[in-house]
Amino acid sequence: MRNALVFAVLSFAVAPAAARADWAYAAFDVAGGAILCALSSDGAQGWVRCDVYQGNLSPFDRPEDCDSDFGRFFTVRETGPGFPSCESDMAYDPAEATPLTPGAVLEIEPFLCRAEGQGVTCTNPSGGGFTVTTDGQTVF
Repeated sequence: MRNALVFAVLSFAVAPAAARADWAYAAFDVAGGAILCALSSDGAQGWVRCDVYQGNLSPFDRPEDCDSDFGRFFTVRETGPGFPSCESDMAYDPAEATPLTPGAVLEIEPFLCRAEGQGVTCTNPSGGGFTVTTDGQTVF
């Protein structure tokens, strides 16, 4: 009987955490706050977005349907390539950010972000992603 009671209590304590395991969020910055990023893993709706606020911007063709800011925001979803995105807001409140120092890795399935020098590279399992630095940006 005692084992059954312990199992019931553990099952109750673990169930809420397991229900939340499908969703995670992190906000971080690199290069002393010059690049601000947010990561949301939410099943098929997950994404990573990094915004470049200081440094050189690489030229990308602005989409015709983009009426907002373009060229400093980079996004990758759970599948497919990374892309420069058209945005009208910040990825998150900078006060929520945790600095990610060079060499540090943030992995929240299915994404991996690695801080390197003055920037960060974020990828999804299909190999799509982006590298954003204060010297330029690439998507792949």
